[in-house]
Amino acid sequence: MVRIETDSNMTKAQAKEVTTVLLNARQLIKNPEKKLVDSFKFIPFAIIFTLIAFASFLFFLSRDKNDMLAAFGLGIAVIALAIEIVFAFLVAKYYKMMKNRDAKVIVTLDENGVVYEEVGAKTIHLAWNSISFIRLFKESVCMFPNDLSGILVILSAKEAEKIREFLAETPVQVKTIDL
Repeated sequence: MVRIETDSNMTKAQAKEVTTVLLNARQLIKNPEKKLVDSFKFIPFAIIFTLIAFASFLFFLSRDKNDMLAAFGLGIAVIALAIEIVFAFLVAKYYKMMKNRDAKVIVTLDENGVVYEEVGAKTIHLAWNSISFIRLFKESVCMFPNDLSGILVILSAKEAEKIREFLAETPVQVKTIDL
């Protein structure tokens, strides 16, 4: 049995990585070895795309007030802006949630599964057959559920060695991915 205690205070790098993991959880569950691309890098590209769409709208509008291309450009710009706002909101929400999290967490690994306990709040028991794989990232270790209805257990990368030792010493068969 392995008991891991953490205060959940994440560094900026950990919070950014975990935010990216949360935003890509669906793709990672489908393809566990998918390369993780930093979600924060998409925001400048989205802004540039939106500016180009608005510029094309203004260009076509200046040529002819009733131009169909101007209306199309405006539609693209509005759609791009809406997508950008939603994506930026999600990134900011998850980042803030991870960075400002202030709870003591105890994760216990044993032959029956994983017990995730937020001291003074909730306790969740996960059987090993509900965990699809464990993936080690640069800043964190994540235990992914079989599907999106499960819980994603996130620990600091400092705990990776304890998890590896536990898995080597027990008959638990969970795929571990270290890219």
